[in-house]
Amino acid sequence: MKPHSTRGYEAWGVVALAMCLLVPKSQASTNAAPATASLRVDVGGYHLHAESRGNGQPTIVIEAASGEAGTRDKSWGVVTETLSRTHRVFRYDRASLGSSDAPPPLPRTFQDSAEDLHRLLIKAQVPGPYVLVGHSIGGLIVRCFVDRYPTNVVGMVLVDSSHPAQWATQGAASSPPSGPLGKPDVQADSSQVRPGQAPEEHDRVVGSNQMVRMGKLGDLPLVVLTQGQRWRLDPTLSEEITRAEEKAWQEWLELQKSLLTLSTRSRHYISVTGGHYLQLDDPELVINAIQGLLAELLKARSLPHQKP
Repeated sequence: MKPHSTRGYEAWGVVALAMCLLVPKSQASTNAAPATASLRVDVGGYHLHAESRGNGQPTIVIEAASGEAGTRDKSWGVVTETLSRTHRVFRYDRASLGSSDAPPPLPRTFQDSAEDLHRLLIKAQVPGPYVLVGHSIGGLIVRCFVDRYPTNVVGMVLVDSSHPAQWATQGAASSPPSGPLGKPDVQADSSQVRPGQAPEEHDRVVGSNQMVRMGKLGDLPLVVLTQGQRWRLDPTLSEEITRAEEKAWQEWLELQKSLLTLSTRSRHYISVTGGHYLQLDDPELVINAIQGLLAELLKARSLPHQKP
């Protein structure tokens, strides 16, 4: 399946408009901010901090990038605000990040974080079914979650997701292109780790090798979003840097395209201006992709009430 440019997701805008028409009149006619609940939950001897915003099923669960405390990750601000007007949006700080405790022992795998999320959703009584949205390494964690608990998930959106091939069997790693325009300023004040906390530690090689043996997703609706050739917007880059960025992006694109084979119902959209933090650089792409998936689920009436 070939990737499409962002011109292809203009169709999602039509779907997003249809979603707006589905908002109850009482909710559409008010500008009041959706209610936000802050939670601190024991998931087995240590506590995780979470935030639930808005109401409506399916619940949208956001899994942040490596080292990012989900409730403090400002790059998701516009996306969370928009989606929480019609659905419950759930974010949390993974163990050792933000206001969450550090779990014994370290290091851990992506599968451990997925189990944390499952226990958190159960203990916090967050209703399913879930649409999982994973950014960067968060994409690996949501894949581990759906592999273990497939009946709880009705859709998945991978936002410039990492790929287990980056670290499996300690092979040659291909990382997201990170040119001069690739790192968002919002990271500087995201307050990922509290003083005295251990940083987040995933054994990426062990976790990735475990993921290689995982099955595929069947016909689970899947949207893959990929950063664009953002460095091309900077005319001051030297030819050498431009060639290096082009090579890194092409390698990253191949990994992103391979994610499409996980599901028989997959779609791929590439941003024009967005870097690795697509939710910050190109929030419209992320919002339209999620709303389009929600509209597809609603049309298919595939939203049975499920518990975690």
